[in-house]
Amino acid sequence: MKRKRLTREEKAAAAQAAAQEPRQEPELEGGGAANGNLGIPADVIENPRTMDLDELGDAVSISAKAKAQQKMMARVDRVRDKLPGYLTSIDEYEVLGRGDKAQRDLQASLRSTNDVNVRLVEGLLRYIGDNPDEGAMVRHAAWMVLLNHHFSKTLGSHEEAEALLAGRMVRAGYLIQVKEEVVKLAQEKGEEVQCDLRAYGRYFLVPGDASAGTDDKRELQEALQGLYKRTREVVAKKQDAKAEKLKERATCPLENLLSDSPMLGYYFADVPTQYGDKSKGIDHLEGGRLLLVTKREQEKSGAEAVFSYVVDVTGREGNRAFERGFDFKGQVAKKELPFIPKLKVSTLRENKPPFIGGLHPAVGAKVRLMWYAIKRALSRPKEQPPSNEAGEADVASEPSSNGNNGATQANEGTA
Repeated sequence: MKRKRLTREEKAAAAQAAAQEPRQEPELEGGGAANGNLGIPADVIENPRTMDLDELGDAVSISAKAKAQQKMMARVDRVRDKLPGYLTSIDEYEVLGRGDKAQRDLQASLRSTNDVNVRLVEGLLRYIGDNPDEGAMVRHAAWMVLLNHHFSKTLGSHEEAEALLAGRMVRAGYLIQVKEEVVKLAQEKGEEVQCDLRAYGRYFLVPGDASAGTDDKRELQEALQGLYKRTREVVAKKQDAKAEKLKERATCPLENLLSDSPMLGYYFADVPTQYGDKSKGIDHLEGGRLLLVTKREQEKSGAEAVFSYVVDVTGREGNRAFERGFDFKGQVAKKELPFIPKLKVSTLRENKPPFIGGLHPAVGAKVRLMWYAIKRALSRPKEQPPSNEAGEADVASEPSSNGNNGATQANEGTA
């Protein structure tokens, strides 16, 4: 059959109809259009937008940025390397002021040098630098060096450590102590006191200029705990040395206090620490050493009896609670007690502490404290501390004596 030839008009109409029909792209493996343009109009691909030359700025110099960062880190490293020497020099200058005349004269001659050192330290703590990032990094490094420097010291007593933290460092603005009323309110509500550092029953914040993060605060708390432990070790050695001197003064064996006719003289009582077990209702009792003296005196009834007085006391293991509980002379001087407590020696042969009617409550509590301590020294229980000994995990506070039963509650390992 002969195919009909289309006229020019018919060809144009057919082409126009075909152009209007939707074009279907063949499916390709992996997807996408046949021409690979992903549906982007051809005119956009062939004629990409060019940046206006007025918008064109300088390219960022990677090498310049790297050099600036390197310079900044070099300054931080220099602070960490050199600042400890200036802080040590300031400490040595202050020590001279507590020495003899020759040392004080030397201190006077070094005043200008020390002033320069102090200004340098204070300047680093408020350092601005060439840009905010550099200033923040240098200040952070300076603050961490300064705080770790003070926390790394070895001091001779807990009193010195407390004076450093709550005295000198707070006055200088190196630490901020949380107010007592804030602490008391939180404790009354049973809430945790918001703070960065804890030591000796006090709560501290690190100044904002230090920019201390969580890891920094953990590092500082560990350093602060190290200060407490080193101080305890120093105090413990002094306590042991004093105990030996007290022991040398004893003229009678402690067991003689249980006899019907105890000798008059000096007795040394080595009171062991009793480690508590709350599950069994056992209190933590701090140990220590007592030097006692016995005297024969007349009672109100007219009969004579032998009484024991505390002459001197020292703690053990670096704790102070025992010493505070038996500081009878100091407590009388502070008017915490009306007079020095005395224990009737014959009551040590009984199984209950004495109760004396008409006695001042504070004195009665101290008499029972003596009775419990001497009984513990006589029995010498051989209990060992538990594996998680109180005080190793936290330096929040030290124990305090409970005069009602001679118990000293452990509150060192609470966090």
